Amino acid sequence: MSKGLAIIYDPHNLYQFLWYYCTYGQNKKWDALCLPNGFKGQYMDAYCKKCGVFENIFCDDKDFLAVSLGQQFKIFLHMLGYAIIGQQKRFCRKFLNNYVNIDEYDEINVMTDVGLVSGLAIGLGSLKKVVIMEDGSADYLPRTYLNFFKYISSLYTWKGFFLSFLGYSNPGHYFPLRTTKKCIKYSSHPEIMTYKKYLSHNKLYDFSNTNMHMFESIISRIYDDLNNYDFNKYDTILFTERIEDFFTNPKPYQNRLEDYISENSKNVLIKKHPRDEAEYKFDENVNVDFFDQSIPAEAMLPYLNNKTLYFSPVSSIMLYLNEETNSVCSLHFSDVDPSDTVNPVLGDYPTPEKLENAIRSYGLKDYKIIELE
Repeated sequence: MSKGLAIIYDPHNLYQFLWYYCTYGQNKKWDALCLPNGFKGQYMDAYCKKCGVFENIFCDDKDFLAVSLGQQFKIFLHMLGYAIIGQQKRFCRKFLNNYVNIDEYDEINVMTDVGLVSGLAIGLGSLKKVVIMEDGSADYLPRTYLNFFKYISSLYTWKGFFLSFLGYSNPGHYFPLRTTKKCIKYSSHPEIMTYKKYLSHNKLYDFSNTNMHMFESIISRIYDDLNNYDFNKYDTILFTERIEDFFTNPKPYQNRLEDYISENSKNVLIKKHPRDEAEYKFDENVNVDFFDQSIPAEAMLPYLNNKTLYFSPVSSIMLYLNEETNSVCSLHFSDVDPSDTVNPVLGDYPTPEKLENAIRSYGLKDYKIIELE
């Protein structure tokens, strides 16, 4: 049998790969390369072992967001040197061989072209079958070099500009990456994607050809804690975002969110963003449970039929909702002080108009925006 490599960063990433495996990948032996997701990202090796689908599981703790600028610049000089002589693929192979013997694999499955390692894997698309899954809502952003001027004050933007221009990776999702033209893409809403430079573009979570018995048995084995939640008892299901991604002083805005939930809920289940480290506090008469952050939100959605789901203000999980079974409410902070929103990467906190456009971009038509004053 031929061999494939899945690069795994987080629970969302693993869930998508398992769908792919149970739909298209059963005729192949698979290994996993588990890498950290962000500065405090969770390592996924334990969950990959519980899957039972990987022959070998490799781990590495290098996070290129966390290494010094000097080290990053040294790596970039090597990348530049190979690019000058037109040998980017040679650099990609050499770099990836620090993790695995990349020549063993005829297929690589990655979540995104944003990370350095996954971006370099995409660079081998002319030599191997490379499949790119869906990173989330950022996949739906327009990709153009004009974004450089929009976010020019961000060092992350400069990194993305040069790395994408050289054909290595695409930090920030802002720029076109020519190597994606050799890769197969899976998206939940291919019809509304603005960037479509892929070898082929297919529907994510199309279960018509999926071995559902295998898929459901793997998910129940990995995430047996799902059975510990009585989803029927909750009157509020809240999906949080990292408020500090938008505000220099997030605490007053977090208090607004806490006040609203305390006034309108009695039993709350909160699914925090994987990188949301805020400590939420509510009134004593509010019962609050936090959903295990190691379980992807997609795995809980089948249990939330006929529930109203609250978002603060949006979340990539909106991409996977069914409006026939879920009601959507977006909690939006009104009267935002522009001086509080200084994040040059994510942009300003959305106005109500921009929020409506964002929600529609997830394919949703029926929703409610609640202003938190």
